[in-house]
Amino acid sequence: MRKETKPMEIPNDHGKRKYACGFVHIMRGLPGSGKSTIIKEMLADPSRPDFTPENVAICSADHYMLDPKTGEYCFRDYMIKKVHTLCYLKFLKLTHTATVDHIVIDNTNLQHIDFVNYFVAARTFNYDIVLHQLYDSGLTNEQLSERCVHNIKANGKGSIAAMRKKWERFNIKKLEALIQIDNVPGTEYVLERCIGIAEPDSGPKAKTSST
Repeated sequence: MRKETKPMEIPNDHGKRKYACGFVHIMRGLPGSGKSTIIKEMLADPSRPDFTPENVAICSADHYMLDPKTGEYCFRDYMIKKVHTLCYLKFLKLTHTATVDHIVIDNTNLQHIDFVNYFVAARTFNYDIVLHQLYDSGLTNEQLSERCVHNIKANGKGSIAAMRKKWERFNIKKLEALIQIDNVPGTEYVLERCIGIAEPDSGPKAKTSST
């Protein structure tokens, strides 16, 4: 059982940063684990005066699944590759323009391959990286499904159970292997923000409801 850890103290003063442009926050977690909730809490936290709506940009593939007329979420399997490409292009534009200090990648990021390009670009454009890892927040597949705003099923094809099986624990060596360089710069700021998570060393196992 991994103990709960406190969020990393993020310096507000550019002079205290190792890399000066700002921060890229990479959220990791199953649907319903609380990624969007954490972002809202950070925005409402008075102890983070620089983490404001005007100084934070959120990149999410889900945003491109919203119906432009109704604003309702409409999942389309054939759109997955496109929406993730659009999300990444938005991120690249933000890193180029440097108009905000905090860029948040609000996707599930189940595997290293899902976020390695964000990691490389963040370091290329001189951003510190904060990894917020929620995994399942200690919830069952059924509970996650109930909490998820996008109506993702607990079991079956494309379900939370299927996503759970894909989950990879963060491993800097695996990230280095994907990038094909050793000692990735900026990793001293990488944080696994765990919130009451039991994540077995052998890999995540599907949880079932006790009721």
